[in-house]
Amino acid sequence: RNSPDNILLDKDDILFIRSDPNTRSQKVVYIDGEVLFPGEYSLISDNETLSDLIDRAGGFTESAFPKGTIFMRPKISDKMDQRNVRGILSKTMPTEYDSLGRPISIIDYSFENLNRIIVDLSDNSRNKTSTDIIVQDGDMVHIPTIPSGVSIKGAVAFEGTIKYVKNKRLRYYIDGAGGLLRNGDKSAIRVVKYSGKTLKVSLNYQDIDPGDIIVVPFEKQEKKDILSIIMNTASVISSLATTIYILVKL
Repeated sequence: RNSPDNILLDKDDILFIRSDPNTRSQKVVYIDGEVLFPGEYSLISDNETLSDLIDRAGGFTESAFPKGTIFMRPKISDKMDQRNVRGILSKTMPTEYDSLGRPISIIDYSFENLNRIIVDLSDNSRNKTSTDIIVQDGDMVHIPTIPSGVSIKGAVAFEGTIKYVKNKRLRYYIDGAGGLLRNGDKSAIRVVKYSGKTLKVSLNYQDIDPGDIIVVPFEKQEKKDILSIIMNTASVISSLATTIYILVKL
C-alpha cells in the first residue's frame, strides 16, 4: 500500500490489466455413459487422445459398448460457414420455381450431421483405440451400453427390432422380419453401425453387431411421363389414321 508504484487514481483514469501471455484458456471435453468417472475434463496437453481421455475417466464399465462410441465435434459445422460451403452448395443445385415462377429453396443446408466423427474403438484392450484421435476443446464423447437387438427398416414384411444372436448372418435377421418384399432391392442393402459407419452389404454379410440397423431400400421405379405417353399415342393413332385414309383413297 505504501509502495511508490501504488498510484492514486483520479476520475476518468483508464486502467488496463493485461492477461499473462504465458497462460492459456482452459480447454474442456465431455465424456459420459459407460465409463467409471463421467464428466467434464480439462485437456492437459495439445496432444491428448481419445484413449487418454477414457483412461482418465477410469476406463469402460462392464456394460460398455466401445464399438458404439459416439464422438461429436460441434466446431466442424461452425467452420462450414467460415469456408462458404453453404454458398458453394447453393450454386451447384438446380433452381426450383413455384407456380408464379419465383425461385424457391428446397435444400436444407444443415451441417450438424457433419459434427459426428466415426471412431473405431478396439474391444481387445477395452480402453484403447485402434485408430486414435486427438481430442479438442468442446468435443463430446458418449459410451453407450451394450444394445440387445438389431433393427430392420425398409422393404421387409415387418419392420422392427430382432434380438441379437452372435455369429448370425444378415439373412437371419431379414428372415426374422418376414423376408424381403417383392420390390425390395437386395443389391443395395446397407448396415448402419452404432458408431455411424455405413456399409453396403450382401445377404451373406456376417459381421453383424448388436445395435446395427439394417436398411433394405425399395427398388427404384421409373417415373412415367403420362403427358408424353398420351401425346406419343395420339401421334401414332393419327399417323395410322392418315395411312388408312390414303390406302382407302387409292
